[in-house]
Amino acid sequence: MSRSRLLALAAGLIITLVEPGHAQRSQPLPAITPQRFESWHAVWPLDATMTPAAGRYIATSPNRGRRALIGGAIGAAAGVVLCTAVSTLADDSADGGVSFCPLDSYLLIGGAGFALGAAIGWAL
Repeated sequence: MSRSRLLALAAGLIITLVEPGHAQRSQPLPAITPQRFESWHAVWPLDATMTPAAGRYIATSPNRGRRALIGGAIGAAAGVVLCTAVSTLADDSADGGVSFCPLDSYLLIGGAGFALGAAIGWAL
């Protein structure tokens, strides 16, 4: 084979095999427009006459003292029950049954429960 034929064959192969890369091909634009994201904004501006939805459902009680007493009573009862439960679980006696705390422990834990419950009732 002659050299000119070999060059012609190589040139023909190169021309037929070479095509533009994928990024260079012109792709048709999609038929729909792309989705655009905009920053969120309120539909209606809030003015002084409007109240937020959360404000409508909060029940404000005028009597905080009553709620503090109820919370304190619940806290004191929870403290007494907790003291009895811990004393019963810690009791190593063979006869079993419920074990009670001494009176001073009940007063101390019940008082702490009352104070914590009253503080929570006052805050709510």
